[in-house]
Amino acid sequence: MCYPFISQCLSVIILLLCFVSQGFGQISFNSSFERYERTHFHPTLWRVEGPSDISVDTVIAHSGKTSLKISTVRTGKDSAKEYRGGTVSTDAIPMSLLRNKRCRISGYVKVKDVLAESTRSVGFIVSMHDTRGRSCLHRLTDSSIFHGTRDWTLHTAEFFVPDSAATLSWGPLFSGNGTVWYDDIRIEIDGKELKDLKLEAPTKRQITWLQNNVVALNDGNATNRNANLAALKKEIGTAKIIGLGEATHGTSEFFTMKHRLLEYLANETNVGVFAMEAYMPEAYKVNDYVLHGKGTPEDCVYGMKFWTWRNEEVVNLIKWMKTYNETHTKKIRFEGFDMQSFEQALENIRAFVQLQSDSALKSECDTLSKSVEIVETAMQQGTITAPLVAAAIQNAQTFSARFSSAISANKPSPEKERILQDCRIVLQAMTIISLDVAQQPPSATSLYRDSCMAENIRWIASQTNPDERIVLWAHNGHITKYRQSKVTAGMGGFLDNMFGKNYYALGFSCGNGSYTAYNFDSNKVVRNNTLIEPYTGTVEEYFRAAGVSSGILFTKRITRQSPLAQWLTTPFEMRAVGSVAGNQQFYTCILPESYDALLYIDSTISSKLLPPKPKK
Repeated sequence: MCYPFISQCLSVIILLLCFVSQGFGQISFNSSFERYERTHFHPTLWRVEGPSDISVDTVIAHSGKTSLKISTVRTGKDSAKEYRGGTVSTDAIPMSLLRNKRCRISGYVKVKDVLAESTRSVGFIVSMHDTRGRSCLHRLTDSSIFHGTRDWTLHTAEFFVPDSAATLSWGPLFSGNGTVWYDDIRIEIDGKELKDLKLEAPTKRQITWLQNNVVALNDGNATNRNANLAALKKEIGTAKIIGLGEATHGTSEFFTMKHRLLEYLANETNVGVFAMEAYMPEAYKVNDYVLHGKGTPEDCVYGMKFWTWRNEEVVNLIKWMKTYNETHTKKIRFEGFDMQSFEQALENIRAFVQLQSDSALKSECDTLSKSVEIVETAMQQGTITAPLVAAAIQNAQTFSARFSSAISANKPSPEKERILQDCRIVLQAMTIISLDVAQQPPSATSLYRDSCMAENIRWIASQTNPDERIVLWAHNGHITKYRQSKVTAGMGGFLDNMFGKNYYALGFSCGNGSYTAYNFDSNKVVRNNTLIEPYTGTVEEYFRAAGVSSGILFTKRITRQSPLAQWLTTPFEMRAVGSVAGNQQFYTCILPESYDALLYIDSTISSKLLPPKPKK
């Protein structure tokens, strides 16, 4: 059997996951599939992956009204031993409850017309990885009895979670030919059943509480458009780093609201840096525009390489930064903190070294350049190997050490510090490639990327005056403070650990509308992707029930001080869409553990894309 897609989909994708409770009785994973979104009938709180037809069945059930159905048909392209398949998975159980424990998953399975030759592909799959992304368990349970047609049968899987485990995902799987139903799943930890939390619709008391505590945001065209932002300024207090999130990478109102917040904070406080989830070296050219007027704002957004920022909203923000810097003595720098691209960083290094007289440094720069070029060529040709990437990493480390020594021996300068940071970017980018070549799970790549982005922000902070603030722009999955453990976190978790109270996280979400994203059906980036309507158990449903059009809820302070707000400390689902359009748009989140505040906008539209850059 071949299950490459299953290994990927069961890994924890940190970019999108926000995060679970820490105690028994607080877990919600929709164990009987009674909750589902009404557009595609996908079960809520589960990630749906694979080419199979996966949906909630409202006719057939072991108990209750629904069950999970996975139906797959072998195509002419599939060999006799390889089947299209699918799974739903979850990681909604905190690792603190699982480590050094024996676990048991059980549930009822019903099959129809399942081919006998694919019998090992029905059952539960469990996937665990340690803090370095290495697999410590990847098991597909033996289910040889499930072939042909068989009525509901209890199926179980047992496993032990070692102390080294950092992530664990599990769920029902079918990869074969036929149809399988699952229902009434139970989880036991050391013999004690983990109860599934029942999510209820908002109560009148909760709705009233929200209406009294959400700070409404005035219309952007109103004369006093920033009047209510004073409350946000007060809440932020003395925090030096302010993270502005987004539930999608393609929502116009998120972008314009961040522009509005940056403008307000720049005028009311001492903002020295605005930094985006964009490649660090490529962002230098945006800084040249906002500070010195070099180039055009359109060239700036094209140069950042991310289609997500290639829109009118970001162009307008960059134009405003230039105008602000022209009319204020206090300037705002533009920075990027992502590290997945090495080309511009290497170009910067080579240009700088060619002006130096250090022959040994030039030689090592040539060696680094050649090894990186070999990696780049091999990637394009599909011939990349681990030794090629390892050589580039070793050369990057050697050159960085040489360059760092040269800085220490001579008078340091901001330019030299920049080039040393470019060395780190090359090393980080090569390491990302090495993880992919080693076929590490997406969770390992995400963890490493987020840790690097946090380190890059720490470097930006070290180059910024201590009395200046840094405003960040990134996806909610990066901004969130939630840390599953000391070593398993998103970027915001690392920042929270680094800066403590000096890091403030403001999440963003929305109720309905459209968004821009890459769409696999169209095989391109499109603007007409539809946001799934919020349903019972989602954060957004509460804001809609309270009639909030746009506003901010200060989650951390309020839940600490108000007994009436304790319901917010239980798990809810919250919208999380990245750069790819999909039907699974909500993931488990505990607001006070993830964000200091949540900014909600009910009705939204897609970001306004610029056309692709004209070819010369």
